[in-house]
Amino acid sequence: MRAHAILVGASVVALCVGCNGAPNPNGTPKTTGASTARVTSTSTAPTGSSSTTAPTGSSTTTTTGPTGPSSNAHASAVDIGNLSGAEQELVELVNRARRDPLAEGNRYGLNLSGIPATPPLAPSALLAKAALDHNDDMAKNHYFAHVSPSGVDPAAQIAAAGYVALGSGQNISVDGVGPIDPKAHHRRFVIDAGVNPPVHRYNILSVDPSGNGAASWREFGSSYVSNQVGLVGADWDQYVTENFGRAKTDKPFVTGVAFDDSNNSGEYDAGEGSATVSVTLRAADGTSVVTKTRAAGGFAFQVNDPGTYTVEFQGGPFVSPTSVSIKVGADNVKVDAVVGKGAVAR
Repeated sequence: MRAHAILVGASVVALCVGCNGAPNPNGTPKTTGASTARVTSTSTAPTGSSSTTAPTGSSTTTTTGPTGPSSNAHASAVDIGNLSGAEQELVELVNRARRDPLAEGNRYGLNLSGIPATPPLAPSALLAKAALDHNDDMAKNHYFAHVSPSGVDPAAQIAAAGYVALGSGQNISVDGVGPIDPKAHHRRFVIDAGVNPPVHRYNILSVDPSGNGAASWREFGSSYVSNQVGLVGADWDQYVTENFGRAKTDKPFVTGVAFDDSNNSGEYDAGEGSATVSVTLRAADGTSVVTKTRAAGGFAFQVNDPGTYTVEFQGGPFVSPTSVSIKVGADNVKVDAVVGKGAVAR
């Protein structure tokens, strides 16, 4: 087993060779997984604050949303992309870890008592697009790396998708033929066996040992593709890319997921999302913006003004409105709606 960490300019690259089943130099399909991580910083920002560019589909002028305006002076609905259940589960697993690093470490036999909780990340359609494009490129061109054979690195991948980043990070993972299992890939990233420093974990938990603010993410975009051996003759069957970012407008998000916890796990699992639920973000002055949850249950608003807001869910399994009051300051806030339990601020 060999592990390599390379510092290139302001970028940290961690590649584990031989850990959890490394890329096969012969190019034949693999049955065990591997992962690598990369962080790129282009600007300094204090931990816990960052910035974001509104993804394609969000607006800066008032337009008509599902049952009302999708933007006003206070906030705007954000296009989070069309995430699959597995991709939404990756969002939830990352935010679970950020909410309570100690508990996350305990799940995997790690002592993470020295790592503080950090604000949740909002899904980004642009970061997700960059993740999907990278997965497709790795599968079709028979490589497993952050940088493509033509020299396109993660920062360039993210920029090509339209996301203007002050800082960004990337985790990638592959696995052989088997069931779709977001928890297995997340576990690999958090444990980071044989990777020193554990950059995958650092990306997820916004740990920034360099002190330059690179890990002060606000947004997250994931792609999980499978059946790639059959579809394109890839070396691996499953490819997962996670992109983390903060961009040039420094605005917090209100984000979350609506779901039916049908297996009583206490958390979101793929297939539990509630689609097309109307979500209203109402400011203290009574004005509101509205969006609908996507197919996997997720949603997000970008907030322009700090203050007290009410988040209300109605539709689908939420026949009667359910709401919760939140305070939005400099950081993202997560609000979920769980069938039978109502709206919950995390």
